[in-house]
Order: sequence, then structure tokens, then C-alpha cells
Amino acid sequence: MIGPARAGFAHQVRMMRGTPDWFLALFTAPLLTAVFVSIFTHAGRGDLSSYGVLAPALMALWAMSLQTAGELISRERENGSLEALLAAPAPFAAVLFGRISAVTSISMVAFAESWLVGWALTGDPVRIIHPGLFVITVALTVVAMTGWAGVMACVFVLARSARTFQNSLSYPFFVLGGVIVPVALLPDWLTWPARRCSCPGQRTCCAIPSPPVRSTPRPCGC
Repeated sequence: MIGPARAGFAHQVRMMRGTPDWFLALFTAPLLTAVFVSIFTHAGRGDLSSYGVLAPALMALWAMSLQTAGELISRERENGSLEALLAAPAPFAAVLFGRISAVTSISMVAFAESWLVGWALTGDPVRIIHPGLFVITVALTVVAMTGWAGVMACVFVLARSARTFQNSLSYPFFVLGGVIVPVALLPDWLTWPARRCSCPGQRTCCAIPSPPVRSTPRPCGC
């Protein structure tokens, strides 16, 4: 199992060198960080800047893992090589795991990008209260995303068009996961599903304060 997974990892890295489409989420992560942090700063909610820094990194991780699950199956099917991979002596699951692991490992660059952009915009870097716990949480998140992408890839094998599901599984989880809007600020009818999709380690590792109770919004220009 280790040999096919290692071969799949190396093969995916070689493929990504000549295809910049795989890195699209890494290009958008700094831009999303600038947008989110600017919104929070302009609204006078600098205490939520940590969400604006961490959210784009988690979104990039999810997007790249989901893109990998969909594109690997779609491209192999379009090339007519999916059947050959399934019939090859090497376990298809091991090869797929190696290829997905390559993408999710590279997606961790988004954490550094978002942190640096947030530092440049606010002048104060996001403080990590428990660095060791944060590293463990990020590592476990990457492993979970890799496993989730593998499960979705298996589902995409049975689907006629993987890209249809791939495009529809992004933003609902961004909202329910609380990656940008704190779960406590969501409507009451979204609380139950949101608490089952949110990342419990997000609040314990970073200096993210608990959001206050909703207040009446001020008119524009005040």
C-alpha cells in the first residue's frame, strides 16, 4: 500500500508542475483574506480579524481537496484511463490516496499566505495561543480532508458528472462550518447543522474571541 501511495504522490506532483489550475485556490486565498479582513476592519469588528485570516486557508484546503476528488475522476474518465486504473495490479485506493495527499499537503501553503496578508493589513499578526495544539489541529484537518476527498472520489466514480457535485459542495459547507461567520451569529434554525460541520479546534488554538450578542446595525455613513 505504501509503494502505490508514494508513486501516486510523486505522479500528482509532476502533473501539477505544468498545470497551474491546481493552484487556483492558493491564488485566491490572499485575495479572500484581504477582502474579509477589510470588511471586519471597516465594520469596526477588528476582534473578528482572526476569522478573516483563518477562513481563506480552510476554504482553500476544502476547495483543493474537493477539486482533486472531482478532477482526478473526471480527467481519468475523459482520457479513457479510469478503467485501466481500476484493473491495474496496484490498489486504486492507495494510488488515489497518494494523489490526494499531494494536493492537500500543498494546500497548507494557504495558511502561511493568509497569515502574512492579515499581518500586512492589520499591522499585527494573528496570535496563536497554543502553537502545538494548532499544528496538531491543522495536521488532523489535512488528514480528514484527504479522507473526505477519497470518499467523495469514490462517489464521483459512480456519478455521471463529478463536476456538478464538486461545484455544489463548497459554499454550503463554508457557511455551516463557521469558517467566516461565527456559528453563534447564524440564525437559530442553522445552529444544529452548523455545530456538526464546524471545526472545534478553530476557537481553542487561535486568539478568536467569542462574538458578542447581536446589536442593531448602524445606518450607513454613521
